Amino acid sequence: MINMDFYNELINLSDNEIDTLVEERINELDDRNTTEDDFIGYEADNNIIKKEIKYNESGKSYGIDMKCFYSGYIKENTKIVYGMIYDGEGNISNNGSYYYIDTHEYINDFCKYISKIEVSNEYELFEYLIDFLKEYFGYFEKISRNEMFKLIVDNYGRNITPINEHGLSWFKGKGNALCTEYSIMAQNILNVFGIESYLVIGTIKTGNGKPEGHAYNLLKIFNEDGHEKNLLIDFCNHVNTYDINFKLIAPSPFIEELEYLDQEFINELVNNRKHLIFGDYNYMIVGNTLTKLSYDRNRDYYISGDIYYGPNVKKCKKKRREK
Repeated sequence: MINMDFYNELINLSDNEIDTLVEERINELDDRNTTEDDFIGYEADNNIIKKEIKYNESGKSYGIDMKCFYSGYIKENTKIVYGMIYDGEGNISNNGSYYYIDTHEYINDFCKYISKIEVSNEYELFEYLIDFLKEYFGYFEKISRNEMFKLIVDNYGRNITPINEHGLSWFKGKGNALCTEYSIMAQNILNVFGIESYLVIGTIKTGNGKPEGHAYNLLKIFNEDGHEKNLLIDFCNHVNTYDINFKLIAPSPFIEELEYLDQEFINELVNNRKHLIFGDYNYMIVGNTLTKLSYDRNRDYYISGDIYYGPNVKKCKKKRREK
């Protein structure tokens, strides 16, 4: 069951009282989280840096570090580096593709929203959470991510660190949020509600498509009989619910059950040995029955040691030198 104590406390509280309760809960989670991590994602600076050359059985490679797994509540001021440019010779830069956790306003907003809704189990909470996140981020792109976080270049061709640093709050209402933002906000909201959740910055491959960088969550819930259930949940690459005429009713998070979720599981996933493969699906409501529509394709979730060029990883047009 969800943390009914916290949920029940929200009901019938005023907005100011909810703000106070959320602040107390976040302080409690901050105190529990003793991690020293100050960033999540790629270890890349605003300007080009040369990474260490490594040699192995397959030849030459470059040591591009990445923190791809995070347990628990993500503290404010944590830096999220979601993208980089890379020239194939070990020269990398985030080129502005980063932001800091600068707010927990969205947690307050969600608590005020959910306090007015009757929620009986975790799955209902997940459905309301995806609706909230989509409404929070906005449905139509008002500005591209690249433009929003574009850095100013000085006379020597170097990116200047912004005076007003990039923040998670900038995504509100802009319609340009992607998997990282969905997963981070979900991670923190779920932890506030007492659900043990893990953020994964990894890879997804759907059907015969190409692998793409992707963020998703792993979490633990409990049945009414107290038995633990472990889930993979994807709020960004969601599934759809249709009526009998295939008219879209609403999005739903992609959810699949894991056999287990312990330290051995985490080690195998982080060390690129474990693939979480599930059949893809949508939902259809037929009468009063929710039916799963299965497709002849799989979703493969994992953490890869390879770099895939795409929206978050771009190849440099030309090699740049540091001045």
